[in-house]
Amino acid sequence: MRERIAPGFFDAALKESPDVRLLFNHDPNFLLGRTTSGTLKLESDSIGLKIEATPPASGTLRDMVIAPMERGDLTGASFSFTLQPNGDTWAKASDGIWERTLKSAAELFDVGPVAFPFYPDTSLALRSLEGFREAEERKTSQKIQTLIFDKTKSPSDVNSGNGWTVAEAKAWAGGHDFKSDKVDEPAGRDTIRLRQFDPATCKEGTFETLTTNFPVGIQAVACGVQESNSAALDQIRRDLDRIRLVSLG
Repeated sequence: MRERIAPGFFDAALKESPDVRLLFNHDPNFLLGRTTSGTLKLESDSIGLKIEATPPASGTLRDMVIAPMERGDLTGASFSFTLQPNGDTWAKASDGIWERTLKSAAELFDVGPVAFPFYPDTSLALRSLEGFREAEERKTSQKIQTLIFDKTKSPSDVNSGNGWTVAEAKAWAGGHDFKSDKVDEPAGRDTIRLRQFDPATCKEGTFETLTTNFPVGIQAVACGVQESNSAALDQIRRDLDRIRLVSLG
């Protein structure tokens, strides 16, 4: 899996004037600067996120962090954030590798130097990709495509049990959150059909008749349809990006 950050990824988050900390290894015990105090300045540019900081002039933190940076021992950097809705995209590249593009951050929590910057081949990134694949496979769901009402029988409180009429069928459908505008009365059949959506959207071989939990004289035809998997993907993204570390270097 490959991952990249799109230009402008930080723009929305920075517009909110966030209270962002400069931390070493994302550890709140190692606080090097903070935007609200003026010791940390962040700017989004064409390259990425520009960081300017005024770290402690002396003490343990300077010895632990600044000195190793000056020597070149500490070169990695990371940040933690959450994503905007639809703040990323997935695509399969021509070489068969999945690519994730981070498009827009919702919140930025901290930035700073790290000994081990994030790399996409970690288990966290692989779990995210695996979740995406599972969501793709779960895109098909079963929905009622047509309601069928019998003109010869109905509950006793509907036309005295003598069968459904068009008006009563439409009233029942509307009262149970079904569509009632597409009515079909096939010639030579004692049925009234209320179509919910075009059967052409159904997957081949997924049609089935349902009678359970319907009143007397009603049955339904259901089929498998292609659904958007955005809800499943959003959950994956929330799990992955609650506290996400991505290399800046």
